[in-house]
Amino acid sequence: MLAVEENRTPQKSFYEFDGGVRDVIEKNMQSAAMIRLCQNTLLRGGNLKLKVFDSDMEPTFKIGDIVTIKPVKINEFNVGDIVFYITDNQKLVAHRIMKKMKWGTETIFITKADTKEENDPPVRPSQVMGKAIEVKREGTVISLESSIKEESIKKIKSFFGSFFNT
Repeated sequence: MLAVEENRTPQKSFYEFDGGVRDVIEKNMQSAAMIRLCQNTLLRGGNLKLKVFDSDMEPTFKIGDIVTIKPVKINEFNVGDIVFYITDNQKLVAHRIMKKMKWGTETIFITKADTKEENDPPVRPSQVMGKAIEVKREGTVISLESSIKEESIKKIKSFFGSFFNT
């Protein structure tokens, strides 16, 4: 589960707008008001920076990491991307896309947490809020963009392939 970083100022919740990125600070990420704030921020083209508070997505996200979510159109998601969405129970979740499929005229996603065996219920476009694009861990920013992932995978395959092709 992602949650917004806990505010250091007691009993005060706020968000800041700085250079197109909103940092949302709130104790209860699952409140209806917080969900609306996240939706509005992403709908206006802003990014969210959220703190990770559980281990469902380890090792990609570790507790304490700060994840940046940006708004993305449904057709821009790929298998392997991490989608930020609202569940049917009104919980905010960031899980990995395992499969994209057409259901009538809609594209739906089959997702799951990296640490779980079972898939989540299908995610419809109306539930999708954005895509995780980077994670900040102990001061280091790690990009999660597909093009970088694909390039890294190619390099790894090329490197290890040289050992087996000789």
